[in-house]
Amino acid sequence: MLARDGTQIRSAFSGTLVSRQITLPTGDVVRVNTSGGVLSISLGDDPRLLLQSAWTARGPRVIRARQHLAFLGDEQTIIDPEVGAGPGTSARGPNVITVLPNLGALIALALVSLHSMLRAAPASQGLGEKDRPILVPKAWAWEGDNGVVPIMVDALPADRVRQACKYLPDVQQWTDSAALRLAPQRPTMTARQGGTKVHYAVKQTVEAARAASPLARAILHAELSFTAEAGIVRYGTLGSTRLDVFEDSRNDMGAICVYDIKTGQRGIGADQLRAIADVIKARYNGAPFYILEVRPIP
Repeated sequence: MLARDGTQIRSAFSGTLVSRQITLPTGDVVRVNTSGGVLSISLGDDPRLLLQSAWTARGPRVIRARQHLAFLGDEQTIIDPEVGAGPGTSARGPNVITVLPNLGALIALALVSLHSMLRAAPASQGLGEKDRPILVPKAWAWEGDNGVVPIMVDALPADRVRQACKYLPDVQQWTDSAALRLAPQRPTMTARQGGTKVHYAVKQTVEAARAASPLARAILHAELSFTAEAGIVRYGTLGSTRLDVFEDSRNDMGAICVYDIKTGQRGIGADQLRAIADVIKARYNGAPFYILEVRPIP
């Protein structure tokens, strides 16, 4: 697969193992292997893993990382020394939060590109009609420094994603209904105008759900605007980032769900990922967050 920006993704399938080589426009190569719910990332021809993530009862977690990427602080993460890792040299290091920015950026670009490919060409990757691509980054901040690295990209049946993000079926239905109601008007609108109206219709439906349900009122929000400095701010504040639909499921699954409603061809890019991460880490430091594209289903 060749992306518009020049990124190349080569995929190979062997039983339950899916091996992918992602060549970025810079020439850097990131290898991503997935087997049995475990995702392993390495760089170029280096056989040593940068990090390894797996699905757990509490959602995706990094289970192994090299020392300079062991930034998550999860108690069960095994930390490997950067140099000379071998048998007996690993240790659990729940307080390690270091990362090399260039490697973090490479991982982010590679997994965002992979997520876009899963969305754009699902059949080529063996996805079923009801499988949903999901991107799970984790944001962190400490002593004036900050960063974000995706820790998992996968395609899951919608019912499995719903275990973490309760309102996924509702947000999908609300988006479908809004697009259907607006369909007769679409020939008279630009793509931008049509997208704006769909977003506004979903916002109204979310507000109605919040008014009718104490649970929705506690964890569900529509078109929240954030800045890294001030947290939640007034809609339209200069420099703010707007999240279309936001579900705070930290009490149940330890994660935050960001539903990004898309009505055009463009998907989530690295710049949007960074913008979302900036506001998540400022208010919910250390929390993993699921990013789910929601598109109207014809």
